[in-house]
Amino acid sequence: MMIDDEVLIRGLKRGVKSAQERFYKEYYNNVYGQCLRTLRCKEDAEEVASYSIFKTIHTIKKFKGDCKLNSWLYMIAKNECLMLIRRTKKHNQQISADEFPKLKVDIENHKTVEHNDPFLRELVIKAFYKIDPAHRPTIINRFICGESNNKTAKILNSTPSAIKCRTHRGRNQFKKYILERAA
Repeated sequence: MMIDDEVLIRGLKRGVKSAQERFYKEYYNNVYGQCLRTLRCKEDAEEVASYSIFKTIHTIKKFKGDCKLNSWLYMIAKNECLMLIRRTKKHNQQISADEFPKLKVDIENHKTVEHNDPFLRELVIKAFYKIDPAHRPTIINRFICGESNNKTAKILNSTPSAIKCRTHRGRNQFKKYILERAA
């Protein structure tokens, strides 16, 4: 361990505000990059990166020095990313075909098509399962259950901005699949 890290760790363990600020400034961008690669959502990555640094600062007394400080931080961030993914998957319930008539397919320029047609209904179901699994719970809550971004965020233990991001990405994947098959 470098002497500089030892001084930083001592400062963190004593609760020195300047050490906490230095730790945040020095490590945030790298942790954010790791989280973004794992989660693929800017808002989720920002949230998890900040929380991971906060958690590291508040649990620094448990740090034994067996590894580098940044390795310990990255392990905490990775675990937080995985926990977020697991929480999201937990809410990723299967949808029966009977629930899909409630969903209106917004295809290009807000042209809405209700899908009572069996062919279109099957296409919508296939499109739903082509969406990234991380975005499905958001699509379910927003478009099938009709929940707001704020309520969906509470249900999925996330932030409204992360829900907007997932909704946008899921909707784009959905539209892309529909448009490719309908052409």
